[in-house]
Amino acid sequence: DPRNVCETCVCDASGSGFRYTPIAGCCLNNTDCASQPCTTCNSNTNKCQLVPGCCTNSITCPGACSECTNQNSAGIGTCQGTPGCCTEDSQCTTSSACIHCTDNACVLTPAPECCDNANDCSAPCMTCNSTNVCARIEPLSQCCLNNSDCGTNPCIICDPASRQCVAKPGCCNENTDCGSSPCVECTAQHFCRRKDSCCENSDQCGACQECSDSTHTCGPSSDASCCTVDSDCG
Repeated sequence: DPRNVCETCVCDASGSGFRYTPIAGCCLNNTDCASQPCTTCNSNTNKCQLVPGCCTNSITCPGACSECTNQNSAGIGTCQGTPGCCTEDSQCTTSSACIHCTDNACVLTPAPECCDNANDCSAPCMTCNSTNVCARIEPLSQCCLNNSDCGTNPCIICDPASRQCVAKPGCCNENTDCGSSPCVECTAQHFCRRKDSCCENSDQCGACQECSDSTHTCGPSSDASCCTVDSDCG
């Protein structure tokens, strides 16, 4: 009969009798597992089994974010989490949508590619949109960078100081923009100009002249008694 569970009785090769032979991989105590670092003898199975968390190098630790630390003189240590290492975004302890786990490290994606709020977007007229990307404030007329953002009206321009679309001083699109005077018209260059030889009333005309209501030009007075020289009297 074998002396213990880790031995078996086999016939000697010479046929002269029986001898005790060790069973490969069997253990009676931890000493029998000494040749296999980080193992202990399981008394139920009499097999050497790995000790959880024990390691001889980081390769033997599970996962990308575990390393072998506190190794003793025999080179045996324990698996510990690597500081700052991650395998998924949830391990990056931050409320920022711009920090992601990349190559096992928490990395910030800078603006304008990513943002958490409008303050992250430093460029004029930019805001942080619903997809956490810096984008132009819309409509463009709400915050303008140039005149084209204000539409096609030539009299509405972009004020660079306020980034607001404002009316261009003295600009007009049609004659009525220049007031009620029939003598002021809006030019092709969009500014108000007084017509040559135009009058609103006779006071603007010379002696013995009056302003025509239809043409708004000065002409001879309809008053036959008006004269400027003796010859006007016949």
